[in-house]
Amino acid sequence: MRCLLFALSFGFAVVVPASAQTPVVKDPAELFPPDTLLYVELTKPAAISDQVASLVRGSLLDDLPTFMYKWQEKRGDRFFRDAEVFGIFSTFVGPEALAEVKRLQGAAVAITGVNKRAEPEVVGFVLSGESNVPGFIMRAVLSSAPFFRSVGQVEGVTIFREDMFGRLQQGQPLAGAAGEPVPMAAHFAQLPGIVLIGSSKDSVADVIKRIKGKEKRLSLAGTAGFKDGAALRERPGIFFYSNPTRGTEQINVAVRAENNGNEPPAWAVTKELLNPKGMRSLVGSLSLGDGLCEFQLAAKFEPKQTSPLLELFVDQKIDFAALQAVPRDSAMTLHLPLADGEQRWQKLLTAADAVARASGGIGATPSEMVKEIESKLKTSIAKDIAGKITAITLTMPAKQDVPKNGEPMPMVIVTALNEDAAKRLEEIVPAMIGLAIGDTIEPITETINGQKVRSLPASAMPWKAPVHYCRVGNSLVIGQDRKLVAASPGRELKDSLPADPRFAAAMKGHQQTALLGILQWDALLALSLMPPLDPKAKAEESDEVKNLKAFLGIVNKAPPLVISLTRGENETLLRVHQGGLKESAIKLIDAGLEFLLNGGAGGPPPPVEKSSPPTSN
Repeated sequence: MRCLLFALSFGFAVVVPASAQTPVVKDPAELFPPDTLLYVELTKPAAISDQVASLVRGSLLDDLPTFMYKWQEKRGDRFFRDAEVFGIFSTFVGPEALAEVKRLQGAAVAITGVNKRAEPEVVGFVLSGESNVPGFIMRAVLSSAPFFRSVGQVEGVTIFREDMFGRLQQGQPLAGAAGEPVPMAAHFAQLPGIVLIGSSKDSVADVIKRIKGKEKRLSLAGTAGFKDGAALRERPGIFFYSNPTRGTEQINVAVRAENNGNEPPAWAVTKELLNPKGMRSLVGSLSLGDGLCEFQLAAKFEPKQTSPLLELFVDQKIDFAALQAVPRDSAMTLHLPLADGEQRWQKLLTAADAVARASGGIGATPSEMVKEIESKLKTSIAKDIAGKITAITLTMPAKQDVPKNGEPMPMVIVTALNEDAAKRLEEIVPAMIGLAIGDTIEPITETINGQKVRSLPASAMPWKAPVHYCRVGNSLVIGQDRKLVAASPGRELKDSLPADPRFAAAMKGHQQTALLGILQWDALLALSLMPPLDPKAKAEESDEVKNLKAFLGIVNKAPPLVISLTRGENETLLRVHQGGLKESAIKLIDAGLEFLLNGGAGGPPPPVEKSSPPTSN
């Protein structure tokens, strides 16, 4: 009966038009103070709803009850708790929920400061727009729950506080037990068209005053740093802004309070590398549109300010010939172009010395240690090594032949200026690795498929796996699988990553970058989920392997995820781009549902005993 009454009430709230709830807020950012530390906003919910609806339309999520019924029929008359939870949460991307999201005006949450107990002051709200659901839920909760207490009114609006432990007495100030600070608790308020939740009465009161036009201080919307994110804020999805300068000041106070007035080395190093005080703003967006999902993060610096870490990256046009040595089925690839390697090495040493000073380290500085290494190698690392390299690529092959107790490591591909530079780099590999592990090692040379491969024994390596390296032309490849290493430098284009049509399509808009990352979902999932093969096991595949292979067969058609870092004047932009969703969304959703409800790579979930009640009203 309670469920029926709730369903009827909820249905009434959804069906009845919300004409009385006229939106009172034009810009959510106007309801927060200008020195807000962190701001997160749901932008253009109607557009998001349309995009998600277009992706799930025609998939199993469109008629989830029928799918769940058929799945349950196969399992028999048993109760699967995980399946029930999954079914409930999946309805939030069903047609009814998406239609209701479309009626919302928006939502925002912010950390506006830090209180005297070093706790963040958090406040947020939902702008109901044409929807009655947020107001209905808030009214139902405040009217029926016994653990809410009024803490007074602001501009005629009552503010309620969650008081589950009875600390708030009628007419008495809030007090903690045994002199302890009062625990943080949620505060609630409701106005026509807006539902407010905050961590304190003051944070909620400030928003109410701004809604009523009684707060004359400037708002976040008018600050220069916030305006830096105007373009990203136009994208439908989730927008966020942070104030690095004020955030740094607050963290300084907090970490010193926790460390008896001292600054932890890790925090000092972070500040030295990133220079957050030189940033005017840090803005980002997670957006969905036109069949793609994209995350963007932009750091805007004040004029003549920069970050020692970001100075190591410089935009360059990607030379796809440098990626020809990457196997086509690599799970993850990270490519760093280095047209000015000698200068960047000097910047790296400068940054390393600064970090050493900030961390309070004693002894030789990184620059001094490098000079000692150069004297042993009789080589200038800046001029003869870094200056001769045009690109460095790290890639994790989907399949590697690694010893039983060895730890899989990425394969390193070094692209040199020319063949002579690559020869010199090849010659110093044993010396460089020997210095790193503190031992002198001599390579063993063998010929594999016409290529000379040099190997360093596994017994000398901390990761318990050998190191093999091979050079062809201006490419030097270092890795753990000798056959793979031998094949990589002279790999034909058709067998390489750039030849994959999915890669070519994903690279549009990312040809000029300071750092490039490629993630292939099928290879990555196979690498992380596929159980290790047992040579003594029967040739017949287990159910879990069959289940995983069926899922990977669908994922294999999805485009790769692309990560790029670009540098501009006083600005650095990180992009994480996943395209091709229009073409692959329905198949991926359906395959994912089948995969998850069959227990992922571990087989079907176990049923709950019959004695366990299947539902609770």
